[in-house]
Amino acid sequence: MHFMLIHYSKVAALVVSIISVYGTIFIVSDLSAVLKRPVLILENQILLRTGFRWRALVNKNNIASIVKIKEGFEPADTCFRGGILKGNTNILFTFKHPVSVERIYRKPLSVNTIMMSIDQADEFIAKSGIDTVTPS
Repeated sequence: MHFMLIHYSKVAALVVSIISVYGTIFIVSDLSAVLKRPVLILENQILLRTGFRWRALVNKNNIASIVKIKEGFEPADTCFRGGILKGNTNILFTFKHPVSVERIYRKPLSVNTIMMSIDQADEFIAKSGIDTVTPS
């Protein structure tokens, strides 16, 4: 693509090359961040996040339920889908009051439910200390 574009416009070829390099760096760094920035259980809060894409700091007393979900689960349209891949999620957080989700390159979003993927979901639910956990 770059070689074909250079025959028509050197500036356009340079711009496309710079955007491609930036995109590659972003993808590699985001995948690295997914591994190095896990979901954290703090004393009174839980920090939900997936790489650089989004994050939400939630008070534990604002969590109504944590449900382990299975493949094929269809959430409401208002649910924030925060998995690495949109179809690959295993936990559904439901909140008593809306929480703010900070997203990269976009305005924050206020949501009542978040679907995401967490490794070792059963351990996470046990360690969260949430009394109102609802099993699936």
